[in-house]
Amino acid sequence: MIKKIAVSFLLCFLLGTGIFAGTSGVFAEEDIDSKQLYESALADFENREYSSSVDKLKKLLEKEPESSEALLLLGRNYSIQEEFELAKPYFAKFIKLEPKSPKGYLGMAGVYNGEGLTPIAVMYFDKALSMRAPKYVKKNILNMRQAVIDIQKMREGTESYTNVKNPGISLFIDIPKWYNAYFDGNAYAWTFEYGRVGENVIDYKWTKLITVHYFSKYAFDMSIDDLFESQCEFIKQQADYLNSPVSVKILKRNDKSIYYMWSIPNFKESEIARIYDYRDGIYVIRYTAKRKFFLPNEVEDIVNMLGSFKTTN
Repeated sequence: MIKKIAVSFLLCFLLGTGIFAGTSGVFAEEDIDSKQLYESALADFENREYSSSVDKLKKLLEKEPESSEALLLLGRNYSIQEEFELAKPYFAKFIKLEPKSPKGYLGMAGVYNGEGLTPIAVMYFDKALSMRAPKYVKKNILNMRQAVIDIQKMREGTESYTNVKNPGISLFIDIPKWYNAYFDGNAYAWTFEYGRVGENVIDYKWTKLITVHYFSKYAFDMSIDDLFESQCEFIKQQADYLNSPVSVKILKRNDKSIYYMWSIPNFKESEIARIYDYRDGIYVIRYTAKRKFFLPNEVEDIVNMLGSFKTTN
């Protein structure tokens, strides 16, 4: 019930602030048909005739695929109907076309808040706040940001979400022996690390480490094969620097995942990793140990652990 209230509250707040108002002079003066089509779609949206609004906007985008206002309104149509996966690509394209406008980031904030991913929504609010905008707009954004944090506190009884503490991920690991050691990043790329209890990850005083990297497909044009090749190149560069032999082996793969293992004997470090393509992002989940190699029975257990990786993103 609280989630429903949170979604409705944020969307109504977004629509009521005036942040999304206006067509910004997108359509050329001679293009009366496009302007009228957009205004008709906007009127349908405001009258809650979402299906009609979507149809008109799609027709408009066939004529003008880079109409930023049509993309934004289409994203809003899907968001208010809680079809968040359909909304994301339109907000993402708007951001590419209008990177200095807070509107696309606010649209994404609404999407991730609707999915229950408050920490990621907060990152998009912060991105919107970094854009130039009138004081009243920034005040409204700050109010929205605080509202979703307060609702999240009600939902889970958490302290605060000034930074992402756990960005919607889970692994089948023995939590009493591991702790959330480190997070850094933004809405487009982040790194999250689990360390062994009693070890210091920040000062590199660890024996085992589980790392999760995220790369947004909206920001990075790459496939799992591209990412695997870049990882292999980095590993080989490390080995060359250490004048050491290197071993890289693909353990298994399918359309969505590549599991691989590498070791650099002189470096006394080995790793088993999984590159995972999921929805709007690519994840790299790595199990690294300060040792020359893994035993065969360990490899199977680690691969199973990496295969347990899940995300609500």
